[in-house]
Amino acid sequence: MITFSQRFKKRFKDKKKRVSRQPRRWKELFSIFLVVLAGIFLIFLITLNLKIGRERAKLQRELTNIQGELQKSQAGREELITKLSRAQSGDYLEKVAREDLNLQEEGEKVVAFVLKERVEEGEKDKEETFWGKISDWLLEKLKIR
Repeated sequence: MITFSQRFKKRFKDKKKRVSRQPRRWKELFSIFLVVLAGIFLIFLITLNLKIGRERAKLQRELTNIQGELQKSQAGREELITKLSRAQSGDYLEKVAREDLNLQEEGEKVVAFVLKERVEEGEKDKEETFWGKISDWLLEKLKIR
Protein backbone atom coordinates (compact mmCIF):
# COMPACT_ATOMS: atom_id res chain seq x y z
CA MET A 1 0.00 0.00 0.00
CA ILE A 2 1.06 3.54 -0.70
CA THR A 3 1.43 5.87 2.18
CA PHE A 4 0.17 9.42 2.30
CA SER A 5 3.63 10.89 1.86
CA GLN A 6 4.25 8.77 -1.19
CA ARG A 7 0.95 9.87 -2.74
CA PHE A 8 1.75 13.48 -2.01
CA LYS A 9 5.19 13.18 -3.55
CA LYS A 10 3.74 11.47 -6.60
CA ARG A 11 1.13 14.21 -7.11
CA PHE A 12 3.73 16.90 -6.61
CA LYS A 13 5.99 15.26 -9.21
CA ASP A 14 3.07 15.00 -11.67
CA LYS A 15 2.19 18.65 -11.16
CA LYS A 16 5.82 19.60 -11.52
CA LYS A 17 6.01 17.75 -14.82
CA ARG A 18 2.83 19.39 -16.08
CA VAL A 19 3.96 22.82 -14.97
CA SER A 20 7.40 22.37 -16.44
CA ARG A 21 5.93 21.48 -19.86
CA GLN A 22 3.78 24.61 -20.07
CA PRO A 23 6.59 27.16 -19.80
CA ARG A 24 8.47 25.33 -22.50
CA ARG A 25 5.45 25.58 -24.82
CA TRP A 26 5.00 29.28 -23.97
CA LYS A 27 8.68 29.90 -24.58
CA GLU A 28 8.46 28.20 -27.96
CA LEU A 29 5.33 30.12 -28.93
CA PHE A 30 6.81 33.38 -27.70
CA SER A 31 10.04 32.82 -29.66
CA ILE A 32 8.03 31.99 -32.81
CA PHE A 33 5.96 35.12 -32.26
CA LEU A 34 9.13 37.21 -31.92
CA VAL A 35 10.61 35.73 -35.11
CA VAL A 36 7.40 36.44 -37.06
CA LEU A 37 7.24 39.96 -35.61
CA ALA A 38 10.89 40.57 -36.53
CA GLY A 39 10.21 39.28 -40.07
CA ILE A 40 7.23 41.59 -40.50
CA PHE A 41 9.28 44.52 -39.20
CA LEU A 42 12.12 43.65 -41.58
CA ILE A 43 9.73 43.50 -44.55
CA PHE A 44 8.29 46.86 -43.50
CA LEU A 45 11.76 48.41 -43.36
CA ILE A 46 12.74 47.01 -46.75
CA THR A 47 9.53 48.29 -48.35
CA LEU A 48 9.99 51.69 -46.78
CA ASN A 49 13.61 51.84 -47.95
CA LEU A 50 12.56 51.02 -51.53
CA LYS A 51 9.92 53.77 -51.51
CA ILE A 52 12.42 56.28 -50.16
CA GLY A 53 14.94 55.22 -52.83
CA ARG A 54 12.41 55.73 -55.61
CA GLU A 55 11.41 59.13 -54.24
CA ARG A 56 15.06 60.14 -53.95
CA ALA A 57 15.75 59.13 -57.57
CA LYS A 58 12.71 61.12 -58.70
CA LEU A 59 13.85 64.19 -56.77
CA GLN A 60 17.37 63.79 -58.16
CA ARG A 61 15.98 63.81 -61.73
CA GLU A 62 13.94 66.92 -60.95
CA LEU A 63 17.03 68.56 -59.50
CA THR A 64 19.08 67.89 -62.64
CA ASN A 65 16.23 69.23 -64.81
CA ILE A 66 15.97 72.38 -62.72
CA GLN A 67 19.74 72.86 -62.80
CA GLY A 68 19.66 72.55 -66.61
CA GLU A 69 16.87 75.12 -66.80
CA LEU A 70 18.85 77.40 -64.49
CA GLN A 71 21.90 77.18 -66.74
CA LYS A 72 19.76 77.93 -69.81
CA SER A 73 18.16 80.92 -68.13
CA GLN A 74 21.55 82.21 -66.98
CA ALA A 75 22.89 81.90 -70.54
CA GLY A 76 19.79 83.71 -71.83
CA ARG A 77 20.30 86.39 -69.20
CA GLU A 78 23.90 86.91 -70.29
CA GLU A 79 22.79 87.08 -73.92
CA LEU A 80 20.14 89.68 -73.07
CA ILE A 81 22.69 91.74 -71.15
CA THR A 82 25.03 91.77 -74.15
CA LYS A 83 22.16 92.65 -76.49
CA LEU A 84 21.14 95.46 -74.16
CA SER A 85 24.66 96.87 -74.07
CA ARG A 86 24.87 96.68 -77.88
CA ALA A 87 21.42 98.23 -78.27
CA GLN A 88 22.52 101.26 -76.31
CA SER A 89 25.24 102.03 -78.85
CA GLY A 90 24.34 104.18 -81.86
CA ASP A 91 26.08 101.93 -84.39
CA TYR A 92 23.89 98.94 -83.51
CA LEU A 93 20.71 101.00 -83.70
CA GLU A 94 21.71 102.27 -87.12
CA LYS A 95 22.51 98.74 -88.31
CA VAL A 96 19.12 97.41 -87.14
CA ALA A 97 17.31 100.35 -88.73
CA ARG A 98 19.02 99.76 -92.07
CA GLU A 99 18.90 95.96 -92.23
CA ASP A 100 15.68 94.99 -90.45
CA LEU A 101 13.50 98.05 -90.95
CA ASN A 102 14.83 99.01 -94.41
CA LEU A 103 15.30 102.63 -93.38
CA GLN A 104 17.71 105.04 -95.06
CA GLU A 105 19.30 108.35 -94.28
CA GLU A 106 18.40 111.48 -96.20
CA GLY A 107 20.07 111.57 -99.57
CA GLU A 108 20.79 107.83 -99.69
CA LYS A 109 19.37 105.45 -102.23
CA VAL A 110 18.72 101.82 -101.32
CA VAL A 111 19.47 99.14 -103.87
CA ALA A 112 18.12 95.62 -103.39
CA PHE A 113 19.44 92.55 -105.18
CA VAL A 114 17.32 89.48 -105.79
CA LEU A 115 19.41 86.36 -105.69
CA LYS A 116 18.73 83.52 -108.08
CA GLU A 117 18.47 80.95 -105.27
CA ARG A 118 15.70 82.90 -103.62
CA VAL A 119 13.79 83.08 -106.91
CA GLU A 120 14.01 79.29 -107.29
CA GLU A 121 12.81 78.81 -103.72
CA GLY A 122 9.88 81.10 -104.49
CA GLU A 123 9.04 79.04 -107.55
CA LYS A 124 9.08 75.88 -105.45
CA ASP A 125 6.64 77.46 -103.05
CA LYS A 126 4.30 78.19 -105.96
CA GLU A 127 4.03 74.51 -106.83
CA GLU A 128 0.57 73.65 -105.68
CA THR A 129 -1.48 70.56 -105.19
CA PHE A 130 -4.23 69.41 -107.50
CA TRP A 131 -6.97 70.88 -105.30
CA GLY A 132 -5.06 74.15 -104.97
CA LYS A 133 -4.92 74.52 -108.73
CA ILE A 134 -8.64 73.79 -109.02
CA SER A 135 -9.51 76.38 -106.36
CA ASP A 136 -7.31 78.98 -108.07
CA TRP A 137 -9.00 78.26 -111.40
CA LEU A 138 -12.47 78.60 -109.83
CA LEU A 139 -11.53 81.83 -108.09
CA GLU A 140 -10.16 83.20 -111.34
CA LYS A 141 -13.32 82.27 -113.26
CA LEU A 142 -15.55 83.76 -110.63
CA LYS A 143 -13.37 86.92 -110.54
CA ILE A 144 -13.01 86.79 -106.78
CA ARG A 145 -9.28 87.38 -106.80
